[in-house]
Amino acid sequence: MLIDTGEGNSHTYIELLRQALDGARLSCIVATHWHHDHVGGIRAILDEICGSDKVKPPVYKFRRLENNGKEEWDEVEYVEHGHEITVEGASLRLDEFDNKRVFYQI
Repeated sequence: MLIDTGEGNSHTYIELLRQALDGARLSCIVATHWHHDHVGGIRAILDEICGSDKVKPPVYKFRRLENNGKEEWDEVEYVEHGHEITVEGASLRLDEFDNKRVFYQI
């Protein structure tokens, strides 16, 4: 599970992530919010880190509160309050309280 993806224009970040994964596959990506330094690397990671995978890992994200929640991201699975993600060895619950997004281990 990868939480946030960086800006997306850093070859150094991609190489460091590749080294950290050490051949392991990403089970999913969780974007905490829409700022570019959190979601900008989604495409680069899917292409460069997961490019050879037949099935790409799901990318989870809340819809933006601005713009009436309209976004144009084909690779993102939008989640609602209370969404739970479980991967081997970890579970995460995504919630919203008073317009603040909260992610916590369960």
